[in-house]
Amino acid sequence: MFMKRSPLVSVVIPCFNCEAYLAEAIESALAQTYPNVEIIVVDDASTDGSLAIARCYEPRIKIISYNVNRERSWCRNKAVELSSGKFIALLDGDDIWVPEKLSRQMALFDDSLVGVVYSNAYIYEFETSANRIDLPTYDSRRRFPLALPMHNVDVALFKENPVVASSAMIRREAFGDVGGFDLVRSILGAEDLDLWLRISRAGWCFQYVDAPLVYYRMHSQQTTMNSDVMCFAIQSVYARYLDKVRGARCRSEFREAYERILHMLEEVGVRATYAERERSKAIKAYCRLVCINPRNLKWWRGLFRGMLIRPFL
Repeated sequence: MFMKRSPLVSVVIPCFNCEAYLAEAIESALAQTYPNVEIIVVDDASTDGSLAIARCYEPRIKIISYNVNRERSWCRNKAVELSSGKFIALLDGDDIWVPEKLSRQMALFDDSLVGVVYSNAYIYEFETSANRIDLPTYDSRRRFPLALPMHNVDVALFKENPVVASSAMIRREAFGDVGGFDLVRSILGAEDLDLWLRISRAGWCFQYVDAPLVYYRMHSQQTTMNSDVMCFAIQSVYARYLDKVRGARCRSEFREAYERILHMLEEVGVRATYAERERSKAIKAYCRLVCINPRNLKWWRGLFRGMLIRPFL
């Protein structure tokens, strides 16, 4: 009697200047207890030693390298296109998996309607910075929530995105249904949220492992550490998604979350105007706001003040 072979999981590791972290990421993928894995590292025109580090692991991993920087979403899509797995597991080049990560998630894909399985994650701080709260390294008290509901997943995602990209395993069919990651630059930094919303809208379910299977590394080079960039990106994702669901679902279900991001966008504009004296950022923030609600006189006044900014001498 022949034993049924476990489905192949394709591990996708995009990398741009990750030489300080990449070896740990690859080692954690190679150390998985799940028996059928292919690992694809995509070097996105790194200028450090990342590619040389990746090559140390050949032939146990596959490497794709480019001479022109394409951004993370393009690299992920390309790796998926060249992969063979029935399931896609995302792992950023600066994060780490625990050994049983894939095995524990695969058990939840028995339901054919499950498109994404994700898990809790530790925040792993590699460095400290005066620009953010200092979190203890491997602090078990600071973990991402939460389980998403089986229904109305998109409404829950508008309130908070609990899906750490490096914790996500995606059914290839679900990834293909929505065309993978969107390459629109306006959502750069929130492209994973955009993907989850589109997979949810396509009718796929999300499952959650209530255990920290990932160490999510925080460091100053991350896009997600720039709160202003993330604010612009999330607002773009929300606006694009609301345009698609308009008429199909009452916008009031999303109103609270969307108003919160608009308030954050207004704070970006105020800070850029009075504290940072960054004219272009202030104009960008208030232009978005007045386009959303041209009747809001406060936002028009903010836009005019932004246009009058003179840099500090």
